[in-house]
Amino acid sequence: MQRRGSWANEGIILAAGLVIAGFGYIGLTGWLDRPCAADDQLCRLAWLQPVAALGLFVVIVAFFAYLSGPAVALRGAAITGVIIGLISMVSLGWRLNFGPLMNLPYQPLAGVPAATELQSLAATLSNESLIRTGDDEMLDVAVVGPLHPSLAWELRRFANFLQVTSVQGLDGNSAIITPAGDSEFNLGTAYLGQDFALDAYWQPAGLPPKEMLKWLIYRRAATPPAGNRVILWLRMGGNRG
Repeated sequence: MQRRGSWANEGIILAAGLVIAGFGYIGLTGWLDRPCAADDQLCRLAWLQPVAALGLFVVIVAFFAYLSGPAVALRGAAITGVIIGLISMVSLGWRLNFGPLMNLPYQPLAGVPAATELQSLAATLSNESLIRTGDDEMLDVAVVGPLHPSLAWELRRFANFLQVTSVQGLDGNSAIITPAGDSEFNLGTAYLGQDFALDAYWQPAGLPPKEMLKWLIYRRAATPPAGNRVILWLRMGGNRG
């Protein structure tokens, strides 16, 4: 007689799989987030909890395969995998769309996003413009060298913005933006400079296994992202509104 699944057994496998997945996830994230002392073997072996959870699920699937047939067990395992996969996709999508902007560089689908420091640069220019001219869009801003697309977007509303190839003749400008790390653009004591990142990019290559797992789950890492940087120079003693 051919055995047929009633979907009741598949539902039991699904429920058990979700509970076990939650148990394993809690154990895995606890191990990833908790620093372990060199002599704390219990902490250092905490990664075995999710492994044990996976082993328990395999045992349950094997039990139902023996009890109700391989087809029933495979359907239950497949449904469990699909549900866990959907939950993971929703989690990753939420982090990509609503997560902190500072973690966006760690999302491969985000490409090369603008750095959060770019917002700080724009806010600094607006504040200085308001203080010096009485309007947050009238500050005279000069960009020396190539104009980064993200920077161009932030400067689009400044009426007195210009792009030049040299700092020659810019002694009177209230704000000058130059590439970072180039001593050629040192403007001396008349200006006070602060560097800002324009974009941020990061790759998971070379991460140790534990850090790789942490990145896969949280989409963040301890290593800071790289990026193109500029220096914002503000002329000291400028006009005050």
